Amino acid sequence: NDSSLDVLSGSHSSNMIVTPDTFTEKLNSLPNSTMWIMDVETNGFDPYNMNQLCGIGLADLDSENAYYFPFRHQSEEPNLSQDQLKQLVEFINNTCETVVGYNVKFDAKFLHNEGINIDAMKLLDVLVMVRMTEPTTMNRLSLTDTLIRTYGEEAGAYDLETKKVLKKNKWFRDFSLAPPSVLGPYCIDDVKWTRKLYKDRFRKLVTSNQIELFHFQTKLTKTLYMMERRGVTIDNAYAKQAYDKILTRIDVLKNRIYELVGHEFNISSTKQLGETFNAMGVHSPLRT
Repeated sequence: NDSSLDVLSGSHSSNMIVTPDTFTEKLNSLPNSTMWIMDVETNGFDPYNMNQLCGIGLADLDSENAYYFPFRHQSEEPNLSQDQLKQLVEFINNTCETVVGYNVKFDAKFLHNEGINIDAMKLLDVLVMVRMTEPTTMNRLSLTDTLIRTYGEEAGAYDLETKKVLKKNKWFRDFSLAPPSVLGPYCIDDVKWTRKLYKDRFRKLVTSNQIELFHFQTKLTKTLYMMERRGVTIDNAYAKQAYDKILTRIDVLKNRIYELVGHEFNISSTKQLGETFNAMGVHSPLRT
């Protein structure tokens, strides 16, 4: 609605981007919340191949505040020190029980690399909440697509406008090249909109009686994160046996289908499959 757009898309005051001079004051003013919305900006997409975060966006659920902590920007604007990064990590480890994010597994890997104890925390993915409250035919589930679809074009404007600036200045592949004054407001909007989506979609999960299922999905998010981070051991010999059995079973089923139909056809072709059903007197009541 209009009021939420006014709150979220307004200009960001400079004190939302934390500087070395304001770090201690901001850190001491943060509430001891057990649930934090987080978003990381990085210099690449691979947390296992030397890519690192260049800043952390942070917001609690109960206030309108959100902050950006810059650490590794390659610009003339000031970064926070590595000692201040350690202090922020210590604060998060001492207070946070649940990390909330949009596609939170991505952020969690980079946060873990900085010493945040993700293993001891729940991972609550707002992307999963969106998936559970959208029609199954909806496949555009990025944060920007979801904001525009839910709240209108203006809600996603900050993302589109910032991406234009990043591409124009050739900062798009490595966000650390962008100064905090450009990337900070963008990250702050990300965490603010993620917070709003969390609250709005949580209400939808309640009204659709999906809370118990969502709790299960939250556990699954953590399990998948741990699998991705640690890797999965595969028994190659067993996998080869299972694969061969599947191929054999597919051949058996194909031959059974051909016997029922009376001729061979491309089962993978929806057109030929439809024609085959029609020839057998099976017609769909829906136009497909």
